[in-house]
Amino acid sequence: MEHMRNPTVVIGNADLESSEIFSTSPCKVYMICGYNSNAAQQFIQLHETKTVPAEGAVPRFSFPVGGSQFYSFVFGQVGADFDALTVCNSTTSATKTIGANDTSFQGILAG
Repeated sequence: MEHMRNPTVVIGNADLESSEIFSTSPCKVYMICGYNSNAAQQFIQLHETKTVPAEGAVPRFSFPVGGSQFYSFVFGQVGADFDALTVCNSTTSATKTIGANDTSFQGILAG
């Protein structure tokens, strides 16, 4: 099993937002976490893009987070390889339907 090498803590903007470009070059993702300040459930999506993806884009990963909840998604010691990484919130799971500026995004990446 490969272990984390040279992890970098990536901290998004301190303000609540709808998306965050984490990396425009290849990276390995170990964890994504943050807070959904919206009272409703929404989805956190990971897109393999260098820019904020267009509406309707299909994410590589998508997971639900409850309203007014902290969230974390851990890829473990092996991590997940991305050519680039943009994280966003969405009101739907299967495709991007961008939400409001009500989510914080942080992550642990290497690369």
